[in-house]
Amino acid sequence: MKKTKMVCLAASWKNHKTCIAGIEVGSEAKGVLIRPVYNCAGDGIPDGRLVATNGARIGVLDIVETQIEQPAPLYHQRENALLAANAEWSIIGAADRASIYAFASEPASLWLNGFHGNNDRIPTPLARSLETSLQLVSVECALLRRVQYPERAQFRIQFRHAGAHYDLTVTDPYIRNIFQPGEDGTQVLPAGIICVSLTDDLNGYCYKLAASIITPERFATKSLCQSFTRSGIPATL
Repeated sequence: MKKTKMVCLAASWKNHKTCIAGIEVGSEAKGVLIRPVYNCAGDGIPDGRLVATNGARIGVLDIVETQIEQPAPLYHQRENALLAANAEWSIIGAADRASIYAFASEPASLWLNGFHGNNDRIPTPLARSLETSLQLVSVECALLRRVQYPERAQFRIQFRHAGAHYDLTVTDPYIRNIFQPGEDGTQVLPAGIICVSLTDDLNGYCYKLAASIITPERFATKSLCQSFTRSGIPATL
């Protein structure tokens, strides 16, 4: 069992559970992306297992400590790590904007492109040959919209990165609270950070999801909450 300190980069929807993704900030593994999972099948974590020792729910930008049983790579999702059965979460601070931008990478592309006009999916055999399934990228601006399907509504985000256009499904619950569409039904988001996660197989493809969208306002909100609820705890890494 390993005690792990990480910044939470995403707490997104996954089959009625929550997919946590983060980046380790401990001395031994600083900068390593990690996805704590409930079991070796890569399932999301039940909400009841995401309450910290202070009673708060784990959220994006929290600096947390928890216990990891062992690595649990699943095909290309090599960042998966099995959460210990008796793991507890301790919130010890909040990440600032400079720290998160320092962790963002500038890959030539989000894995492989060209299999769909939205660049939002990769054929499963090709995806499973990849070595990562998480990317943290900065974007200058993005366009958010809500798409209504017969069975459900879905949020999608459009942006450009390294010259390529992306139109990805959003699984970040936060956008429900910030979505304020204009007359055309879309909302322009300012420069920010997007945590992109690559799923496992779904009908022959692995999909790129916007697991979190970290805007300047989100940093400000987290900082304000910290000042009220955990004053005196360092908010830096």
